[in-house]
Amino acid sequence: MENYWRELRFRVKNIYIKKSLEKFYENKSYKYFPGCSIVKNFDDEILIETITDIRNEMIESKLFDNYVFLKPSSYHMTVCDLYTYDTNKIINFDEIEMKDKEVLSKLSKINYNLNVEMEMFDISDKKILLRPKTNNSKHTLNVFRDNVYTSLGIKNDENYVFHISLTYKIEENEQIKTEKIKDFMKKLTNKYREKLQRIMIDKPVLTVFNDMSEFRDINLGRKNLGLTNYDNLK
Repeated sequence: MENYWRELRFRVKNIYIKKSLEKFYENKSYKYFPGCSIVKNFDDEILIETITDIRNEMIESKLFDNYVFLKPSSYHMTVCDLYTYDTNKIINFDEIEMKDKEVLSKLSKINYNLNVEMEMFDISDKKILLRPKTNNSKHTLNVFRDNVYTSLGIKNDENYVFHISLTYKIEENEQIKTEKIKDFMKKLTNKYREKLQRIMIDKPVLTVFNDMSEFRDINLGRKNLGLTNYDNLK
């Protein structure tokens, strides 16, 4: 039985590394990874400063050399993951923009005014994990996600965990390092718990992205979006 769980943990870790390498090269530069999602881009300066402080402490610890740290300007909470596009199968990049317009049309009647409260319940080596602070916020988010996914004909992942991404791990840790990271993140969770007990998500936006560096209102299009220079890929 122990061998089974060891093998399962190994597979899960490999899957995560594989997903990270879909978005980043091994030299930590951004890959072209176009998609569409509904997010709240943070504009609260105190919140951004707090998240950046967590980021800086992680960097200064020297435990995360095999991780990519996201830029503070890209910090957000995803409310609904929608689509990513397989660029190996798309010959004409205009197909992506056509799909964007289709999504925009299907979600034209969605009310994006949420005004929900979130709270942090843990900080992992990759994410600040969030949950609704009140039952009313939980209900509002559930109804919103159900409406979005029903409109698009996508199955709603009812086990989805809200989060703020901090890093992507691109190479696996040795066991001793994993234990040190767990202890370090536990200390950070306790240190920043009070500062992350009320995060307002007022009105998220339907966004597009070409990589993980920028999430832009879909109405503004993909031109000059992100760091991967989409226009040169056409």
